[in-house]
Amino acid sequence: MHHTFDDHVAEILADEISGFDDHYYDLVELYDGDLDAEILLMELADFVSDLLITRQDDGRLEQCAAAIEEVAALPREGARFVLDCFLAELPAAVLERLRPMLGPRTGALARFLESRRAAARLAQPRSVAGSAASTASMQR
Repeated sequence: MHHTFDDHVAEILADEISGFDDHYYDLVELYDGDLDAEILLMELADFVSDLLITRQDDGRLEQCAAAIEEVAALPREGARFVLDCFLAELPAAVLERLRPMLGPRTGALARFLESRRAAARLAQPRSVAGSAASTASMQR
């Protein structure tokens, strides 16, 4: 049997994270069996956020970090999916709390994401009031 990328991601998450297999079966039912890696990783981001918010970490955050590192190591698409479908879905505060647990691949992806977010913030047009204040200070 040929395993797809989606199959590999599902196996990693279900095998590595305690309690995620139950969550996985709920997702299969919810999505009527049409689960792909993108949905799974976005749902994992919600799962991780919920663990942090409810303070129910019983080692599962470390398991999530290890599993996501394993997904990032998958050939061809792993790193891109982890960046765009998991890390980018985490609120900044959650990512900051998860950072010490991230492995080398996911840690590098998190730094890349943060630099991308910082560049996007710098590229945003400033408010009229901010521009007027800057202009006034430059004229002095």
